Amino acid sequence: MSNKSGERQVAYYRSKDPISNLRIRVTLKKLTASTMFPVDDDKPNVTAKNKVSAKEKLDQFKKGKTAESETTVVSFGEKRFSHREVLKYSSDIAINAGESGGATTDKTLQNDSYRSTCRTDFGGDPQKRPNNRIFTYVQGDGFVEDYETRAMTDDPNESQSYLSRQMANLRRRPNATSDKTSHFGKSKALVVETPTEEAKKASHYLQKTGVTFHVMADLTPAAAAGGTEEHTEQDEHLLCTINVSSSGVITLLPDFNRHRPPYTVVSDRERREVYEYTIEHVSSEMTGRDRLRERKVMHEIYARHHEYLLKSVGQEFELPQPGMLRLNTFGQLVSASNFEYDSGLYVQYYLDVPPMWWADPNCQITGVTQRCTSSVAQNGKDETCNFCFPFEFELFYRNDGLENDAAAVSTWPVMFVEVLSLDSWLRFRTEGYGWVRLPMTPGCHTLEVHCWRPTGDNSVGSELRRFFVGGSPELEDITYSALPTTHQGVILSKYGLKTESTGTVTVSFNTVMQSQLFMGQALKGGGGAGRRKQVAMIDRLGGHSMQATVASVLDTFMKTRSRMRSAREGLIRA
Repeated sequence: MSNKSGERQVAYYRSKDPISNLRIRVTLKKLTASTMFPVDDDKPNVTAKNKVSAKEKLDQFKKGKTAESETTVVSFGEKRFSHREVLKYSSDIAINAGESGGATTDKTLQNDSYRSTCRTDFGGDPQKRPNNRIFTYVQGDGFVEDYETRAMTDDPNESQSYLSRQMANLRRRPNATSDKTSHFGKSKALVVETPTEEAKKASHYLQKTGVTFHVMADLTPAAAAGGTEEHTEQDEHLLCTINVSSSGVITLLPDFNRHRPPYTVVSDRERREVYEYTIEHVSSEMTGRDRLRERKVMHEIYARHHEYLLKSVGQEFELPQPGMLRLNTFGQLVSASNFEYDSGLYVQYYLDVPPMWWADPNCQITGVTQRCTSSVAQNGKDETCNFCFPFEFELFYRNDGLENDAAAVSTWPVMFVEVLSLDSWLRFRTEGYGWVRLPMTPGCHTLEVHCWRPTGDNSVGSELRRFFVGGSPELEDITYSALPTTHQGVILSKYGLKTESTGTVTVSFNTVMQSQLFMGQALKGGGGAGRRKQVAMIDRLGGHSMQATVASVLDTFMKTRSRMRSAREGLIRA
């Protein structure tokens, strides 16, 4: 994927191959009149007024004829020296400066290697380099470290902040080795009041997050080759940056051209010379034999990892009995909103377990939250009491075929809530009743319970008593807010019960269902009403339970019959 950043694009890639196999081809050409307006022999009437697409512009760039062009292929981490670096590391001043450093560090060893290469391979002559303008900076070069701490704007008067200087100092430090890290284990003093500078440098490390590689271009005018001008750092311009993180993500800025036109870079000299360049991916592809070998190795790795997981987890996974459904619900009472007296609000909940269901003996089906005072919600309107009170239910269902009531088969567990308030004057009030059915589908669910409370005769005296003294009409059976457990008729009439709507209670559920019926994929396909699916599933569970009961009876009968035969044969032989 890529994100646009001005005219360039930053791209992110991920690869399992070693990063050393990455190869890119960079083509740099100076923009002149012949390259800007190339004339094709087949089309002599082409003028600058014609519209040129990005693909045609890229083709014209590849066909352009100019003497100042360079094409090079570089690998990730490959060092290509610039004209200025060859002169720098070949001079005697640089050698003396490196030898007078004292202690040997990774930076010193890298500089010594550069000096040896520039003096031995090139003989101090920049013209003997295989490259001309295009060169690279690798991890450990000064440019890679200073590039992260450069100014954020193009203001030449901008100064580096103290934080950026300190972070740059941390980035320059190498990774802590085993000898240095073991110092912390041997140290007896956990806190050093007055640490020395050496102790600070030895104790503070920042692990590097990746390796950075820069492809540069030296845009010094050609006249500098005659000695009239010098190659300076101001003439070095960044063409491409490749960063490989520790997680294997490759960041490329800018991205490969592909169908895009060439990128442009302008020198800082008075002539303001313009160069165009392209970046192409030219890594060699894997052969068929190597691809098969890699696939075989990955298959072996995955097989070993699978065996390791089996040994760690085991194969004894607890399953419910045939024809049984296990329902695990993990949830919480999130909040209560818009109740009349929201000072010292708390909620009582109760789970109604219908016939053919039973709860685990260690499961608590009732509970009370803590008291909470309301606060204004994020929308600035609702008064909300946040409880975040957790609860957990583990229920089992099994239809033994002993119930003939079809309505009882489809009954699902219901959770009842009762909202109460107790203020600082110990005035107790009932704020509302509500109920919610446990989710019938596995997954995460967030439901709102709309509550109501009985008002009694709804007189002024009852409201005054509720305000000054406390107390209000209550339900003797909390299940009356939905369908009472004692109700046996077909129609339930609540006519004459005076009620008043109050607030809402937000409840979240995380539901997990387990049954051997799911292993057989009895319920296939999506869509449809969830309630009808669950009723059909419960009906199937009842049929499976009946089949399991019959099978167990037949099994017992066959075992008894075989024992009787063996006993009869023993008597005949005797």
